[in-house]
Parts: sequence; structure tokens; C-alpha cells
Amino acid sequence: MAKLTFYGGINEIGGNKVLVEDGGRLFLDFGFRGFGLLLEMERGWQIPDAEKGLRASGHACGSDPIRMAREIKPEILIPVHSEHPNLYLTPLRVIGISVTLPVLGQTLEL
Repeated sequence: MAKLTFYGGINEIGGNKVLVEDGGRLFLDFGFRGFGLLLEMERGWQIPDAEKGLRASGHACGSDPIRMAREIKPEILIPVHSEHPNLYLTPLRVIGISVTLPVLGQTLEL
């Protein structure tokens, strides 16, 4: 039985860190957390106010993740790399997709 332990990327975008255990141990660390374009300003390197929260990272947006989950129809969906994973609960459970919300530092057994 595979186990996943989440050490980052829960209720946030970025900073994903997941330990996968299934006979061996694999730690995945996608630690990027910066948003916006850093510019050298009077007080050093900063993200200008007009660009805070902006990014061009190729992420799905809006209802795209839910639409993709409906098309793929996984048995279980574990939303990571999301600021609001609870938004997956109702729209996916009503069509029979089990949604498990991970907790930072807690291990899930699959």
C-alpha cells in the first residue's frame, strides 16, 4: 500500500513537498514559492504592487481543474498545490469521485 506524506503545498500555491513510500522512499520537492516579477527598486529586489499575485506559470485556472477531474474520473482526488482545496469537495463527490483533503505532515495510505 502506497503512503503519501505532505510537507508543503497544502492550502497554498507552490512549495510542494511530498514523501512517497511504496517499498522505497521518494521525496519530491517543488519548493518554488515566488510570485510576480522581481525588480531592483530603492529598497532592494521587490515585486511591484501592480504585479503581486501575477504569474505566467501554465497553471490551470477557474473551473478547469474540476472540469479535468470530471473528464478523467479518478477514483480518488487529492488536491495539492491549491489555495482552496475544499472547493473540490461538493462538485466531485456528487458525481462519485472521492476527494481527500491532505493535512500538512499527515500521512495518507492509499
